[in-house]
Amino acid sequence: MIYLTPRIDDPFNEEESKLSELMVNLWANFITSSSPNEPKKLDVVWPKYEKKDESFYEINKQPKVKHDFTVDYTAAIQDLMANSAGKQSGLILLLLCTVVGLIRFMQ
Repeated sequence: MIYLTPRIDDPFNEEESKLSELMVNLWANFITSSSPNEPKKLDVVWPKYEKKDESFYEINKQPKVKHDFTVDYTAAIQDLMANSAGKQSGLILLLLCTVVGLIRFMQ
């Protein structure tokens, strides 16, 4: 969420500024039209999630459409658990599981 607002004390570098602009545009589109793809056209189209191909939009240095988010999701959880310990990692895991549950529920 830090990419949705400008930072005064520690400004974004060029790469972070581009990512911030993309995220702000995606949210602004979604708020105004219920779609992250319009009214402002962006470089990559965020596909509607479909069970058959499980496509999703990865927001990163090079945003792109990928398929089957569970591969990245599982890798992220394994990495988190390997590099973290304590209550904080448990809360993050709970949050991630909640997000995945919501996505599955909304299908």
